[in-house]
Amino acid sequence: MTNPEIHTDVLAALLRNGDTEAFRTLFDRFRTPVYAYCARMLGDRDEAEDATQETFILALRDASALSAPERFRGWLFGIARHRVMMMIRDRRNGKREELDEAGRDDETPHVAAERNEIRVHVRNAVAALPPGYREVVILRDFQHLSYAEIAIATGSTESAVRSRLHKARKALVTKLAPIFAEEDADALRRV
Repeated sequence: MTNPEIHTDVLAALLRNGDTEAFRTLFDRFRTPVYAYCARMLGDRDEAEDATQETFILALRDASALSAPERFRGWLFGIARHRVMMMIRDRRNGKREELDEAGRDDETPHVAAERNEIRVHVRNAVAALPPGYREVVILRDFQHLSYAEIAIATGSTESAVRSRLHKARKALVTKLAPIFAEEDADALRRV
């Protein structure tokens, strides 16, 4: 069952019928993207790990309720979203921990430093967005979910997702434009 060529829809249907090997394969396939989403939304590694674990525990527990296996990805991110929003609501301490990201082997230290500086500015700008905007940016631009999958995950419509994403990107341009040189700001506006 660990064959990576088995389509997610098939695995989700098997999971819905109680197949624990299908769950293991889906866990292996989606653990990293779910964790990345949670980490970007929460800004804390430990909380992100907790949210990721809780997401998969709930997915396993509620698998029989998955009515459309072809929507598994959106359904799973919907569970993750719910856990993240609950943690944000319950959070009493605003402390944020920066996540480390490794550089590329083929770049010079100067290029790596510039890239890292840009990444920090973008990460901070995304983190400063309201949660509703932040989540659509993360799901679309970092997790590469389709508009339909984001709509499922957020319990919204595709048009509402597109609208929030457009507003979020405009807010990011506004936040980032003063930081970058004028030609870079023009490039940001084209995003």
